[in-house]
Amino acid sequence: MTSLAVTLLPPARTGQALVTWSRPADADNSSWPLIGYVLSYHVIGVGDCNSSYWQPVTSLPPLPADATNHVLDGLEAWLHYRVTVRALNDAGPGQQADTDFIMTGQCK
Repeated sequence: MTSLAVTLLPPARTGQALVTWSRPADADNSSWPLIGYVLSYHVIGVGDCNSSYWQPVTSLPPLPADATNHVLDGLEAWLHYRVTVRALNDAGPGQQADTDFIMTGQCK
């Protein structure tokens, strides 16, 4: 995976973030062709509005090989998230990229 980015979708109170990534550089030259991506995310910290948190890793169903973005929904304001994308082929999950972001917005 060569790049991974998260863009908060306005207005921030919607709890949505657009995750974008690029195909692995060797995806077309591998003996194991790319069949998709595995996207997961979880809370790694607390911001201004939350005094406690606990959230397991959420893994989405595999995304197709031509996918380069996905909208995460239902994110809570002022939580610090880590999102991970892994390329997937018949041998299993491969290259991984991750990034962290804080979901801004209004406190409930």
